[in-house]
Amino acid sequence: MPLAATTASILVVPILLKRFKATSVVLAGFSMAALTTFLGLILPVACIAVVLLSVLGIVQGATFASVTELNQTSMDQSFCYGLMAQTGNLGNLIGTPLLLGVLELSDVDALLLTCTAIYVIGCLALGLLLPNIATEDRRIGS
Repeated sequence: MPLAATTASILVVPILLKRFKATSVVLAGFSMAALTTFLGLILPVACIAVVLLSVLGIVQGATFASVTELNQTSMDQSFCYGLMAQTGNLGNLIGTPLLLGVLELSDVDALLLTCTAIYVIGCLALGLLLPNIATEDRRIGS
């Protein structure tokens, strides 16, 4: 599964970035992740696992590409990469015990619904931020 994520990140992200902004690819990736986890309620989890990791590989690759899209100076970019590393650490620190707790207290369906909800919240948050990012882009370009 990690190879699927890496392959998707290396092969698919550059193709997508030639046509779309990195922030749009991230939003689409989180949307696909939400749909994939939701489909896990109907399909066998083993079928969606590789697809989910591939989609998350696209999100990861586009997220790294969005750093230069959103930050013009190398100092801002380096701060952003450091912040991304720390949020990844927080995700591992909080996310893994949270999802294991959901699985311990309930079942796989509850775990999939929790993951779907988290991805939907991420999509909504990014969707709310994207218009502000577009406004910033216009101010910088003028």
